[in-house]
Amino acid sequence: MKRQWSNAGNAYHLYRSRKLLLPMICDALRGKYRFSFFTLLVLILCLAYLIFPIDLLPDFIPFIGWIDDGVLLFLLLRQLKRETVRYRQYKEKNKMSLLLK
Repeated sequence: MKRQWSNAGNAYHLYRSRKLLLPMICDALRGKYRFSFFTLLVLILCLAYLIFPIDLLPDFIPFIGWIDDGVLLFLLLRQLKRETVRYRQYKEKNKMSLLLK
């Protein structure tokens, strides 16, 4: 069963940690948490790619036109997975520091 999810590990991890995504974004917007540079870069590139109509590979070509979209989705999911792990560690560290005070 684990082998089945290994190919979709990033998406599955995000699904399991979906309750962390909104607090992570809210904390980042409030200035309590800071995204890594690479996460910000991937988010900005993905948003820019969605907004601008220019495609590296045109989507009207079946399958080949979806490769660039798939690569960006993969990068975004992988980086959000890493960021949620980092955020969970950040929250646990803050919780421990509050307990020690």
